[in-house]
Amino acid sequence: MLKLTLIFFVLTFLTSCDCYRRISGTVLDNRTGKSIDIQIYCDDETEAYFPGGVKNWMKAVTRNFNKKVLITNKAPTGTYSVFVTFMITKNGTISHVKPKTHFGYGIEDEIIRAIKKCPKWEPATSCGKKKNTYLEQVITIVVP
Repeated sequence: MLKLTLIFFVLTFLTSCDCYRRISGTVLDNRTGKSIDIQIYCDDETEAYFPGGVKNWMKAVTRNFNKKVLITNKAPTGTYSVFVTFMITKNGTISHVKPKTHFGYGIEDEIIRAIKKCPKWEPATSCGKKKNTYLEQVITIVVP
């Protein structure tokens, strides 16, 4: 039986920062009676997070990862650090999962499958409005 170790590294947020959301409007100037265009900038922003935190995220991906794929594909003994980017959508689902590494042996495909199978996240917000955000995760697999 293959004993497999999954090690998670820092989860990096790759969101394009629309840190200041502009809200435009028009008001009436009491002195002149003319309309004035105004712009209000909002900087209230929260990042996406997995319910229960990083520990629960690690458990979910590890639970979904099928180590038999590595046995079937005869992955050699070694340590594989797989870089993966993915999107947390406005409704909290995971999409656009893409590996940045290509070790083969079905490693990246299985990590993609395991991540996609995870429960929903709490999405990022900007000025109280939900938004899509990209994340990068490094997952290290140790094959003994």
